[in-house]
Amino acid sequence: MKRNLAILLGFLTLCLMISVTTPKMEAQAAGPKVTIKKYKDKKEYQYAVISGAKYKKANAQMLAYTKHVYRVNEKLQRKIKRI
Repeated sequence: MKRNLAILLGFLTLCLMISVTTPKMEAQAAGPKVTIKKYKDKKEYQYAVISGAKYKKANAQMLAYTKHVYRVNEKLQRKIKRI
C-alpha cells in the first residue's frame, strides 16, 4: 500500500514538474482587421475596409460599389425633388 502511494505521489510530482517547466503555447487566430468607413461622412453609406495587401482588390470593389450606390441615390433624390 505504501509502495503504491509512493508511486502515485512520484507520478503526480513528475506531472507537476512537466506542466510547470513546459512553455505554454496559446494559439490565437489572427485574422485580418476589418474596419467600417463612411463614404462622404454619411452614415447611410458605409463600406468595409480589410487590412492587408492581399485585400486591396476587394477593398477597391467595396468602395466602387458604395460610390455607385451613392450616385444612383443622388439621381433618384433629384428626380423626387422635381416631382
